[in-house]
Amino acid sequence: MARGPRPDVRWSSRGGLARGLDAVAIAAALSLLLACAPSLPANSEFERAEWLAQNWSDEERFWFHHATQGTATLPVDYGWLMALEQPEISWFGDSPLLMDEEYLRRFGFIPSHH
Repeated sequence: MARGPRPDVRWSSRGGLARGLDAVAIAAALSLLLACAPSLPANSEFERAEWLAQNWSDEERFWFHHATQGTATLPVDYGWLMALEQPEISWFGDSPLLMDEEYLRRFGFIPSHH
């Protein structure tokens, strides 16, 4: 006597109503998650940085603005810091990097070009 799959066997014993409630619960949880996400400040317009005359060369100014000032607010490896992504949900593709100049400008960071 050969046994084959029975056509009346279901993968789940839960009915359509229960699956519909699951879908509603998941949608509500995602909506709540997105609603609770903090809103970021608007990106400020920036035309140029104006540096005061302090008898510094461009290299000295760049070094000063990028040297440690004695505080380790984020004591992580530089390579790891540069690989961090912005805190957003990305459904397709990669999220933009945390150290993106446009993103950091929202928090008051001044662009620094060398």
